[in-house]
Amino acid sequence: MKILVIGNRIPWPIKDGGAMASFQLLKGYAEAGVQVCFVTLNTKKHWLDETAMQEAFPFCETRAIAHDANLHPMKALQNVISSRSYFLDRYRNAQALRVLEEQVIGVDWVQVEGLYSMPLAMELKRKFPEIKCAYRAHNVEYQIWERLLHSHLPWWKKLYLRIQVARLKREEVQAWNWADALLPISRDDQVHMREHAPQVDSCLLLPGVPVQVQRSLPLKLHSVCHLGSMEWMANQEGVAWFLREVWPLVLKGNQKAEFHLAGKGMDPNDPRFSGPGVINHGEVADSSEFLQSHGILVVPLQAGSGIRMKTLEALSLGVPVVSTPVGAQGLESISGEGLEIAESPTQMASQLLEWMSNAPVAQAAAEKGAAAVQVKYNLETNVAQALAFLRQRN
Repeated sequence: MKILVIGNRIPWPIKDGGAMASFQLLKGYAEAGVQVCFVTLNTKKHWLDETAMQEAFPFCETRAIAHDANLHPMKALQNVISSRSYFLDRYRNAQALRVLEEQVIGVDWVQVEGLYSMPLAMELKRKFPEIKCAYRAHNVEYQIWERLLHSHLPWWKKLYLRIQVARLKREEVQAWNWADALLPISRDDQVHMREHAPQVDSCLLLPGVPVQVQRSLPLKLHSVCHLGSMEWMANQEGVAWFLREVWPLVLKGNQKAEFHLAGKGMDPNDPRFSGPGVINHGEVADSSEFLQSHGILVVPLQAGSGIRMKTLEALSLGVPVVSTPVGAQGLESISGEGLEIAESPTQMASQLLEWMSNAPVAQAAAEKGAAAVQVKYNLETNVAQALAFLRQRN
């Protein structure tokens, strides 16, 4: 079986959940015997030179095309008079399309990796209408932006975003109905997509993570942490909410408490992410080491969709997690197994304080979580199910 995967960024190094999800799936396909060709935009934001890319992806053929997908204020403003989403317009590239046209001959499926890869995929299918395209949805993108409209943003930014989110929703739903098959990453997303594209077959493709519990030391006392890309507005808003609503309650109950922050794009001197007991590490080289060194992971998201890969990574490392309901979306099946869902700031602070004061109980919960992840988020099993689904429709 041969699959052409279209990406909008290079998922390496693995410093965020999106990169982890894409990298693991490419590797999983290759390990299952699939001939994988990965054609992706090589954006300024996630730039990787050719040598480093070949070293990172020895298991598949790769083609990376230089592209500037950065936000440009003038282009964003000009887009207002357009009918298309500026979110997606930034990912059109004529050279990448030509490479895809060369690579598409003889493939069994074209897999579209995330919504921002859709502009290239749809152009490709206009020229080759006979190809079969599977859309692998990392999340329901417009839901994230709709929730962000309720956050603390300037009025002018909210006004612009309302226009863009309406366009994004229209184009995202169109993309679901355009695809020949849907591969949602969570059960919630699958239900939502079926409501809007009932005629398109779908297969739940849960992500896979390597379970690597190697803890020899107890959890760090009095410590909680957050790890996530701070280039993503939802993470910025979530951490700001946590510092405003939850962290004062934690400090009131434990004056020794520490909140360790790290992630891609994190500025260690950013005044928004500082305060009593807050240690801002900026970007860190090793996410696993950070998670294992700084106690309980908190996921304070107020806007999101899909599945939080950092939650799965933490659990796989034997680190317990406390999350908002939004942050735990798609992971409800392992709630209570190293993952506790807090409905309010008070409940989140209370759970953190309980585990901080009783590390053995927290560690026992995390070990249950690692066992659950190993069963439900096994890469080999999940990839096999997806490939069986695609072969039946080939």
